[in-house]
Amino acid sequence: MSQWFRGAGLAVTALVAVGLPTGANAQTPEAEALGQQVAHSMFKAISFDEVIAKEMKGAAGAFADVKSRPEWGKMLEDSMTEEIHHDMPVFERMLGHALAQNMTPDELRAGVAIIADPATQSMIAAGAAGSEGKADAKVSRDTVRIAASPPGRRFLEKFGKLESYLTPIQDDLVAELLPGAFRRFADRVEAGEEKRKAARP
Repeated sequence: MSQWFRGAGLAVTALVAVGLPTGANAQTPEAEALGQQVAHSMFKAISFDEVIAKEMKGAAGAFADVKSRPEWGKMLEDSMTEEIHHDMPVFERMLGHALAQNMTPDELRAGVAIIADPATQSMIAAGAAGSEGKADAKVSRDTVRIAASPPGRRFLEKFGKLESYLTPIQDDLVAELLPGAFRRFADRVEAGEEKRKAARP
């Protein structure tokens, strides 16, 4: 799952070149709330329908031996998409917590403004889709000013290491997603089989 965000982190750090030290922080309720705001803005920029469709292109191959059920691949894709949307608040809390562990409130406040900028949203969307070069990077003057401030520069430096924050929680993200997605898939398959039985002479 972390590959969805790798390009996004690289795209955002392209706003400004920095080389500042990073370190873990003791999270506070304020940092947790700010981290979730950053996570919410980040997830908002990513078109998960398109990401899932791209990632699931090979899903139909899992059912290659079940030639009479060509619809199963699409059923699995739809189930994953639905579960992603359902689990989004949990994903935001997990990512927000990871950010709060690694950033100060000042850094996160700067991050809230930087990530919410429409141009940054465009960069995140392009980065997640693997097409960073196609994004419009004309951020507002206010965002440039915030990004150039000490907290903004530290935020961008740390956000560039997003994948390292996600690695420890990746299994938790997957564990949250897969059971519900598979339940949805099973329900779809069972409903389809009931229709088949009903249609038989």
